[in-house]
Amino acid sequence: MNRIHAAVSMVLNLLVVGFVSSRWVMRTSAKPGKHDSRLVLGYIRQSVTRLVTEHTDPEAAHVLETLDDKQPDMNSPDRQRANILAAAQRFGLGVPQIFEDADGHKSGASTTNRPGWLAVENHIKRGEVEALIVNDLSRAHRKGWRIGQLIEWLEKYDVRLILAAPDREIDLGTLMGRMFLMFIAMVDEYYVLDASLRQKDNVARRRAQGKTSAMPPFGTVRRGDGYLSPSRRGAWLLADGRHVAGARAEPPAPDAIWRGYHECARRILKLYAESGLGYERIAYRLSADGWVFRTKQHQPRPLDRDDVRRVIADWPVYTGLVLVGRAKDRQALGNMSLLASAPSGRNVFKLQLLKRVAEVQERRAHQRRGDGSVATAFPYPLVRLLYCAHCDQQAVKLNDPKLRKRLTGTKERYRHAEGIRCTCHVRSLPMEIVHANVQSVLSTLRFRADLLTVMRDLAQHVDEVELSNRDDQEAQRRVSLRRLQRRLANLHGDYEEGELERVNYEGRLQDMTAKVIALQAQVSTEAVPKVSLLRSIDYLSDLRHLWQIASDTERQTLARLLFEDIVYDLDEQRIVSYRLKAWLTPLLDKP
Repeated sequence: MNRIHAAVSMVLNLLVVGFVSSRWVMRTSAKPGKHDSRLVLGYIRQSVTRLVTEHTDPEAAHVLETLDDKQPDMNSPDRQRANILAAAQRFGLGVPQIFEDADGHKSGASTTNRPGWLAVENHIKRGEVEALIVNDLSRAHRKGWRIGQLIEWLEKYDVRLILAAPDREIDLGTLMGRMFLMFIAMVDEYYVLDASLRQKDNVARRRAQGKTSAMPPFGTVRRGDGYLSPSRRGAWLLADGRHVAGARAEPPAPDAIWRGYHECARRILKLYAESGLGYERIAYRLSADGWVFRTKQHQPRPLDRDDVRRVIADWPVYTGLVLVGRAKDRQALGNMSLLASAPSGRNVFKLQLLKRVAEVQERRAHQRRGDGSVATAFPYPLVRLLYCAHCDQQAVKLNDPKLRKRLTGTKERYRHAEGIRCTCHVRSLPMEIVHANVQSVLSTLRFRADLLTVMRDLAQHVDEVELSNRDDQEAQRRVSLRRLQRRLANLHGDYEEGELERVNYEGRLQDMTAKVIALQAQVSTEAVPKVSLLRSIDYLSDLRHLWQIASDTERQTLARLLFEDIVYDLDEQRIVSYRLKAWLTPLLDKP
């Protein structure tokens, strides 16, 4: 069994190597000098939305403030785009291809959540770029070491760097140019640290005043004085089942039904306090009546169990309290004392309702397990890959990808997301049934014969080299052991003839004996079962058999290497559709 799992692990490593190799081939196939024309790239980044002092929309108070919200936005995407286009024209570079990271928080301190910049980096490292234009250096990075890395890439691939706002091209080939860039990078990094300290101080001051700083809880907005008030936002339920964000006074259709976020939160609290229902059943009931939650962009999305949990857990914030830390980490056993400390006049729901919620939550609470007492999570092979076919069909029908819902794994079953209203009648299936369907799909996937032939030839050569190395290692072990044994015998002879004092003899004897024992304890490579790479290649010709003999952890790795997603119908117990990884498709025989 151990040899089988070792072989399976080797096959998975081969697939990983195939994935990496395919990406390497795509990258190295386009080197500098092999393009008819190199690209001119522009890049736009906006980290946060700055406020203009005067605004008439009372609901706009949810927008984050910066250090100086009284100034117009000097780094707006439109301004950056105009500067980049003007710079490209001045330097005679034509119209640049512009990548943007301007939707939401896009910090320059890292590359996380910046797909536009990562695309720029990929073009540079493929040698496709002639010039990179940014409004100023901080738009690329606000970390000195990242700027240093960028300089190396620009020099290596002969890319011109142009800063549009100062209207300056930086000569990276001179010491002055490099020092100028690094100095600017140092100032930009200092700005980030300074802004962080000021923002933390601002948050601490607001908390001391009883004001929240993060996104207001569901159903509320932040007033001009910094305290919470009921939100007037919501969504209209249309006759075809779609939801459209809007205002109550402006229905998009005569038969549209208004579903306000504040009223939705009130209904959640009321059902929890009075009906005895749990999170999941509350979510089902409200979803059936057309109530929805909202995204960070205040767009409607389906309500689920976790959304109900969030609203219940935020009852202290609805009373006007400001708490530090995540709501789900708080113990509910001290709710009454917490409620007694709530400030007067800042509650956004009736205090009597919030008191009943606190009492019910405390009554239902139970002592949590101690750290380390929870067993290791079960490795469900298809987790994060399986999607409900009914939800997928609804998402396509309404052209809303947010309606796609994954099937989760629990108690060795694949289960539909809790609290989501769906037309499927079966909500869960044993994992063996779903795995059998995946196994049937794998039986139809065949690697190309010419590819397997090349891999077998290579594997045979590798096996021969490895066998030769194993023989060499075993021979070296035996020679070393015999040499030490002879030296040990000579040591005894020298001591018996009086050529060594006892102290020296005992020290050398102890050292040499330890080395002999260590060599004898080593398992001979001849006794270790060898996993043949050539034999492992055979598993690639039958992925169905590979899936059958693999452990659950290995199946998870295999599934994530092969599939982008799998759409599954719980009612009919079948796979409706699936998408393979893009790198894998050219390696397979066409059906």
